Amino acid sequence: MYFRNFSFSAFQEYCKQLGLLLTQQLDGRVYPNSQSAKSVFEVFSLRLEGGKVRIHLEGEVLKIHKDSKHFFMQSTKGIY
Repeated sequence: MYFRNFSFSAFQEYCKQLGLLLTQQLDGRVYPNSQSAKSVFEVFSLRLEGGKVRIHLEGEVLKIHKDSKHFFMQSTKGIY
């Protein structure tokens, strides 16, 4: 599923299932009920780690390509 096909209510429900409750402001901005961006990072990091996704921080992405089975990312820190 692409994000453009993911409605806000579907995203909000998905976050709720992960334990992340959201509040939408009158101007349309969305914040976690905790008012902490760290809680968003923690919830999604745990979900990614559970799916065996490796997270690489503080490197610039230079190129992304796919062979018949895998995606590869080249960054200033290496190729993953």
